[in-house]
Amino acid sequence: MTVADYSVGQRYSLGDENEFVEAGFRQRVLYPTDGPFNLGEIVYSRVQKKVALDTVAFAEVNVEQYQYGFKTRPTFTSGLQLLTRDDAQITLGAYLNNVYANGESVRQDIYRYGPQLDVLLRPTHWWEVTGMYRFANYSDHNTMNEVFARSGYLLLEGRRRLKALNTYQYLSYAQQSIFGTNPFDPVVGTIHPYFSPRNFSYTTLGLEWKHWLSCDTFKGANELWYLFYAGAGVDSNGQGYVLGNAQLNYDIAPWLSWVTEARITRAEVYNATGLSSFLVYRWR
Repeated sequence: MTVADYSVGQRYSLGDENEFVEAGFRQRVLYPTDGPFNLGEIVYSRVQKKVALDTVAFAEVNVEQYQYGFKTRPTFTSGLQLLTRDDAQITLGAYLNNVYANGESVRQDIYRYGPQLDVLLRPTHWWEVTGMYRFANYSDHNTMNEVFARSGYLLLEGRRRLKALNTYQYLSYAQQSIFGTNPFDPVVGTIHPYFSPRNFSYTTLGLEWKHWLSCDTFKGANELWYLFYAGAGVDSNGQGYVLGNAQLNYDIAPWLSWVTEARITRAEVYNATGLSSFLVYRWR
């Protein structure tokens, strides 16, 4: 499945940097390998607002309409984000989203929903740890448990920053995929047409290099920096992966920024490529 998103949005400040309301429109085009392309039109809105000194409430609602398959429905993510005295960030939320894994998941109108817990810890100035647990109920009577952890450790600090990154992911589904009987396309007619392993884990290790080319490096300044990441991964089946990532941030003016990013994953059993680029225009 290839997914292309084209978005435009507008954000208004409600106070501090993390308090705002945003609204916009997104055109999403799905290109499955087992069916025709599917054009989706999405109207979205998001609001974040402090409800206490160190607690932020947030909610994003998207009304998604597609040419075929997915029924028109509101998808969403919402929750509360709490910052503790030890600078730990805890987020408890809920979500509902469509599952566009392939053409069959679109045709079967599969969606999922459930709770999610995120935690961010900074044990030291050099070390940052994040964790996530998510439970999902699928519309085709399946359930999922997912755990994700990420550790980042600064090896070099300054205008040239080097960081070691390690991630771990675990997935477990109650029921696995049962492929269809079509010899030319076994995905057609599949029960649970998405990646649904019984027990699957995936570990990565890599280095991230970030270099500031601008005079100032503090948040809010006009920054120019680039970032490269290279790493490797291995899953519980012994399959190896090669990973890469590149980013560029250019604050052209105090009111205009350009951000672009490219990601690749390469393996014998799985290949993925991602590219995003957008402009941010700010005014008072």
